[in-house]
Amino acid sequence: MNIEGVVRRGMLAARALGFVFLIYFVPVFLRDLGGQMLPGGGILALLRGTSTAAHIPFLLSIATGVLSAVAVLLYSRTGPEALEPRPLLSFDPAWRKRWLWGLVVGMGVVAAAHVVLFITGIVRFEGFSSTFLEQPFLAVAILATLLVESLREELAFRGPPQRDLSRAGSFPLAAMFLSGTFTMLHLANPNAHPLSLLGVFLAGLALAGVARREGDLALAAGLHAGWNIMLGVILAAPVSGITLGARILETEPHGSDRWTGGPFGFEASWPGILTLFLAGYFAWRARPRE
Repeated sequence: MNIEGVVRRGMLAARALGFVFLIYFVPVFLRDLGGQMLPGGGILALLRGTSTAAHIPFLLSIATGVLSAVAVLLYSRTGPEALEPRPLLSFDPAWRKRWLWGLVVGMGVVAAAHVVLFITGIVRFEGFSSTFLEQPFLAVAILATLLVESLREELAFRGPPQRDLSRAGSFPLAAMFLSGTFTMLHLANPNAHPLSLLGVFLAGLALAGVARREGDLALAAGLHAGWNIMLGVILAAPVSGITLGARILETEPHGSDRWTGGPFGFEASWPGILTLFLAGYFAWRARPRE
């Protein structure tokens, strides 16, 4: 037995778990603690549009999002292997361009999947919402919070922990463990049920495959944000159980929850499950980018 190799893998696994806490659990605890102690009602109230002081949970999300990003930047300083095949987070022009590309693709995938639902009348267009015009700051705060929180989740579950756990064991085991952890967190979301959790798990696996293929988090973070924005802000559908307080369209589901996702959202529907399964299939088959 190669004792040195076993110790090294154990240290990588321990570091991976430590960074899950540093990137996600510690900042989110501070965000939610601040939401409980300060006016505004916390991030859920902000997203739902019921916050009495929306700027407070918005600033808490931004500030703790910076903490999450700093933790990933600190990871990049732990050694040369943390930068291979490329830095996970950089914000240089190429990184930003691929994030924007992911944003567009994520929105496009959701829109394409909903075309059939609109054509068949399973989801119906009811008009345009006035929330953006009536409460522009709230709308911008909700949009920015979706961007920050989607990036935070990618940093925590497809970032340093996935990179280190893959080296400690294998990519499939790392992806399944972290996607399972990601899914368990959604148990606390409103209207969660077994099919919705399956959708979240498949989303985690698909994004894990994208992060492995790309070698950084730009595309995965963009895809995650684009999915949420198209669902919640544009199509007015629930995002993981949360109906947003700012939206562009007004839509109404008229089909079974199995087709619409019901109060949890598209991830809990059979079309959503199929979309995420196919996305994961192609992401996992793709060869890592040189």
